[in-house]
Amino acid sequence: MRVFGLTGNIGTGKSTVASLFAEKGVPVIDADLVARDVVAKGSEGLREIEARFPGVLASDGSLDRKALAARVFGDEQERLALNAILHPRIGQEVKNRLERLAAQGRDLAIYEAALIVENRLEHGLDGLIVVTAPIVEQLRRLHLRDGLPEAAARERIAAQLPQSEKVAKADFVIENAGPPELLRAQVSRVLDKLRAGYTRRGTWRSRSARDGRKAASRSSRTRSMPRPRPASLAASGRRSSSATSPRSTSASPRSNTATRCAPSPTCCTPRSGAFSARRSRRCVA
Repeated sequence: MRVFGLTGNIGTGKSTVASLFAEKGVPVIDADLVARDVVAKGSEGLREIEARFPGVLASDGSLDRKALAARVFGDEQERLALNAILHPRIGQEVKNRLERLAAQGRDLAIYEAALIVENRLEHGLDGLIVVTAPIVEQLRRLHLRDGLPEAAARERIAAQLPQSEKVAKADFVIENAGPPELLRAQVSRVLDKLRAGYTRRGTWRSRSARDGRKAASRSSRTRSMPRPRPASLAASGRRSSSATSPRSTSASPRSNTATRCAPSPTCCTPRSGAFSARRSRRCVA
């Protein structure tokens, strides 16, 4: 089963994109929801958090997330301590869920998490989808969603890895800056490519060929293939503005430069079975 990461900074709308993939029948594993499950009331994870961070439980014995966030925000040591509790449990639960999906015969899944690039988890995935938005849109959404004043919203945004660094690691870039129908169209185009057999090494294989290929042979082949340039699927003329790996992350780091493409059914189609890694190009209808 191929697993693709989905990430984006605060206020970009990655959860909205995840819901669109789910609507189209793609199973989505949300790291935030998994994180909630591993610290559910009565869980071992919650007991360990209570011991390390006294005073972060609500009156009903559940985790007071706002109180915990206030403890770790802006304090690197506290954040690392929390991650040391959460990440191993999240990783194991994500692995269990992926194994169940594979046992059901699924051949594609989305792993949605905020910190994929920060934790260098993209190397353990079959590809990475990055959702972006102009900072003006991020500020507006944070104000509408959380009631944050502009200064506080800018502080939250500044605390994250710049969008450009995530785009540099992306296989696909979805620019969430326009109307809902544009976002839906971008998701559809990405999904068409994934279902056609996309892998981050640049190969495009039929389903029967993928199913018939042995894992060792596939690993040998993909190591020799050039990595594709990421494809931005936003409309032409528009300007761009707690994760744990579900798989091994032992691969060496790679970087890339996004290719900006106009929306087209033929946008960023492969040449001779692989993307050209020599230069960026603009795809038009």
